Amino acid sequence: MFLDRDLHEQIKCDLRKAGTSLNQISKELNLTPSYITKICMGRSSSTRVERHIALKLNRRVADVFPARYDLKGACMDIPVPRIP
Repeated sequence: MFLDRDLHEQIKCDLRKAGTSLNQISKELNLTPSYITKICMGRSSSTRVERHIALKLNRRVADVFPARYDLKGACMDIPVPRIP
């Protein structure tokens, strides 16, 4: 995975247009806002969070997170290289 600040900003903007926010999603899922941000930026992954964000945006999860999901919505686990 790589940091994708553009995707993060796009998700924040789209959520605002939908009448919610990353902070609200963190409360709904009982997770920290920083964890939600890490997922949106590609530093971490969570199918649960990604699907919840897509649901709030009324979009397919593959459309919101195209690097993580194929067109059918199946998660494509891409190994993260570890830096020693």
